[in-house]
Order: sequence, then C-alpha cells, then structure tokens
Amino acid sequence: MKCWMCNDDADTGEHKIKKSLLVELHGSGSYKGANAMLHVKEGKERKLQGPGSDLIKYEKCLCSACNNNKSQPFDLAYDKFFKFVIDHESEIVERRVIDFSDVYGNSFAEDQTNLYKYFVKVFGCDLSSHGLPVPQDLKDLLDKKQFKTRLRITFAVNEDMLVLGGAKRCPLGIGKMNFWPANASVQDERSYAWSIYFSFLEICFWYAKLPTGPFGSVWTADSQWIYLGWLRPMSPEQRKEFQEKVRTVAQSGINLPTPPSPAPYSSQRSRNSKRL
Repeated sequence: MKCWMCNDDADTGEHKIKKSLLVELHGSGSYKGANAMLHVKEGKERKLQGPGSDLIKYEKCLCSACNNNKSQPFDLAYDKFFKFVIDHESEIVERRVIDFSDVYGNSFAEDQTNLYKYFVKVFGCDLSSHGLPVPQDLKDLLDKKQFKTRLRITFAVNEDMLVLGGAKRCPLGIGKMNFWPANASVQDERSYAWSIYFSFLEICFWYAKLPTGPFGSVWTADSQWIYLGWLRPMSPEQRKEFQEKVRTVAQSGINLPTPPSPAPYSSQRSRNSKRL
C-alpha cells in the first residue's frame, strides 16, 4: 500500500484512538485487573492489552516520514487540545464554547490549523482503510498555512454521556464511515460523514456534505472560537434505564454499566471492561 499523503511506500499505521490520549486517561498499561479495557467493534468485545495495541491501529497507510516528521506539529496540537478538554470539562459543558486562545495562547491561529490537520490525517487514514480515495484538497492543505477545503468539522456535547461523570468513565472511539456516490462530472466529488468521540465530546466530519442536525457551528480552522451543538442518541427508554443503572452503581460501589453506542456513526470504541 502507498502512503496516502505522499504516495511513497506505506510502512506505518496511525492510531485510531490516539495512544497519548489513552496514556493520559488510563496509564501506559498493561490494562489488567481494575484497569482492564475492552475494544468493541461491531458488537464484538476483545481485551485491550495497552495503548499501543494493534487493535486500535489502522493498517499501514502512511510512510514513516509523513506519520512522524511531517505530522508531529499536528499530533502536538491534538494532545494540547484534548488535555484542555479533560481539564476543563465542566466549563466546556456549561458554556458550550471553546476559545482556542485559552487552549493555545497567542499561537492559537497556527495551532488550531495544526489541530485541523491532525483531524484531516486521521480522516484520511480511515478513508484509506476502507479503500476510499482521499480527496486531493485534503492532501494539498497539509502543506499550506491557508487553504480551501470541502471538509467541515463540527463539535457537539453528547448529553447522554454526562451522567457517567468524567472522561475516565466514558467511551472513546471512532464512528462508521458513511459515503455517497461521486458526481461523475467532478473529480473526487464524493460525500462523506464520519465521527470520532471522546467522553462527552462528539466531533463530526462532513466532506462535501452539509451537517444534518444541531451538531454545532462549522469549523475549518478559521475561527478563534468553536460553538458546540448537542446530541442525545439514546431513546427516552434507553436513557431512563441507563440512568437507573448509573444510580445503582453509585449506591453499591460496583463498576459502571456500559452505555449504548454514543455516536450516530459508531463502530469502534474503547472503554473500561467491568460493568453491571
């Protein structure tokens, strides 16, 4: 397979769930005993041995130069952003806005662009893993400070996850890639919808497609602020049942229950393995 960024031979696979985030939340492993984790894909559960597990890596679709040297600033911007989300969860949920100057300081314009490029990186890897073409505008923007693109990103609060009470108790993962046929008259004009999620935060990707729902303001690395929308994927019956389980857990001291799949496009996630 070729690297989708530069077309050299691919010799590395990007993490679907970033290793640094798992280490931040759950340590460097091994994930055993009270710290045991499960990887869930299409309803099948497997034990996650540690944050470097191949279960949460894409097949080789990047070369080492692109996955390491070229994208290092993207990875650092991602790490800083999610550290901010972890440390300011209550404030973000209450205000429903993130100010990039609070995350990155005076360098927020450059760093939010690098964050966007990280999202492009993982989006491109997911497309490649499905044998789908990575649009040329996404490849091109990785080397630019200013760019035009058909990829819109939105951020939303998954209100069903708030009952779990903290990032370490919530699932994190990637969603199912949805796509629609290309317009034969326009090169690469294929529409995609995808998502990644972390705790209460749902990040939705819309390529050549307008957002369909109250999922927040559109962001293309072009604003100091991102305004969060919301979603409640559980039915009223599921929500009532789940809240009752969480109350039972709080009273008994046993481990948290497994929530229903949190994302409209959910397919893979990691979570604590012990449950009701």
